[in-house]
Formats: sequence, C-alpha cells, structure tokens
Amino acid sequence: MASVRKTKGYKKQISTEAVDLEEQAQTRALVMIKVASGMGDKVATELVKFERVDDVYAITGDSDLAIKVNFGSPKDLKQFLMKDVSSIDGIENTKTFLIMDAYKDAGLTI
Repeated sequence: MASVRKTKGYKKQISTEAVDLEEQAQTRALVMIKVASGMGDKVATELVKFERVDDVYAITGDSDLAIKVNFGSPKDLKQFLMKDVSSIDGIENTKTFLIMDAYKDAGLTI
C-alpha cells in the first residue's frame, strides 16, 4: 500500500511494501559485565556464541567485559539478558546502556 501526500507543488509517494519499518527498528545496547575472579575468558567464550552479540571486549574499570548487542525490540533484549546472559556461570552483575544514536559505527561516520 502506498501513501501519497502533496507538499508545496510536488507529491511524495512512500511505498510501505518497499520499506518494512518494524523490521528495520533496532534496539542496540552496550552491556557491561562483572565476572567472578578468573572467569573472564570462560564468560567471554560463552558470549561470543550468541548471534546477536556483535562485539565482546575485555575492559578495565568497574566491569570486566563489555558487549555490543543488536535486537529487533526491547523485549528481545530483555529476554536475552534475563534468560541467556543470566544462565552463564561466572557473571556477577550487568549494567545495560541503550544506544540512542550513533555518530560513527563500524568505522563509518553516520
């Protein structure tokens, strides 16, 4: 189905068949993970197995690991955190930060 609207002498036509806005919606987040002593490599090895985990980093500071994730909805992110991440032995706690906007991603300025 197409939507047509006249604006200042010309018309815009947007085909909703060509662009599925719901499919393009993304919920991206950075998740900081605190792990038990000596468990960093084991936890990281488990995290890399998840398809929606884009990146896994060992970091310094209050957390030990950071992951970048990409989901279709906040509900999918919640399920990942509550079911998948929480089932990994050695994780003590997590802090999740939603990515609101990106100015540069994967080396490309957006």
